Amino acid sequence: MTDLSWKAVLFDLDDTLIDYSSAAAVEHESAGRLIQPHLPTGAMPEFWKRFHGHLARHHAEVDTGRVTVDDYRERRLRHALKPWCEPSPELAAAVASCADATAARVELHQGVMGVLRSLRSAGVLVGIITNGPEGIQNGKCARLGLTAAVDTVVTSQDVGRTKPDAAVFHTALERLHTLPRQAVVVGDSWENDVMGGLRAGLGAAVHIRRPNTPVLTAPGLLGRLAHVDRELLGMLEVRHGGS
Repeated sequence: MTDLSWKAVLFDLDDTLIDYSSAAAVEHESAGRLIQPHLPTGAMPEFWKRFHGHLARHHAEVDTGRVTVDDYRERRLRHALKPWCEPSPELAAAVASCADATAARVELHQGVMGVLRSLRSAGVLVGIITNGPEGIQNGKCARLGLTAAVDTVVTSQDVGRTKPDAAVFHTALERLHTLPRQAVVVGDSWENDVMGGLRAGLGAAVHIRRPNTPVLTAPGLLGRLAHVDRELLGMLEVRHGGS
């Protein structure tokens, strides 16, 4: 495979550039302690099943701005607690504060800033594409210094669509004045980032490795990134458009 001249790299945010899962685990524990007194013995697993099920079904509504974050959180908690009780305003506010704490607690993965600086020093344009409410996602980027470290940040709320919709990828590339085939996407979600990027016409996709994910090599891309951060390469899998 020939080495390609990549003009731009699009990074996912949560669990790609930042460690969202660790912060969310703390939120999960804190919210659980608040909810437990309102549930009968043994009901906590069913509560979390209902809570996360609502998230999976309705997250696009808040991620695109069709529903406010506050309204979404209230609806989600009410749905999760419906078999047992109606949440008081005080309980709803306390659980919401746990979610706010997650955004304030997230940290960059080790070496991220070095990777971004190296890419931009090499003349590669860098963007962030992320599903999530504009205020929350941009707030995380600003607090962690990512806004100033990249060329553009695109949220699903900006576009009115969520990844894997091609419009998210294309909006970022339009801002970077880059053709899809000249760009690479890096992310932790096989469907949203890797397959979404390839379906949007991007030249390659880099997957943050998870168990049981097929390993697909791309010597051209790895050679292009090798000067950036060798430690990063050990975390990556690559799939090329058309392969």
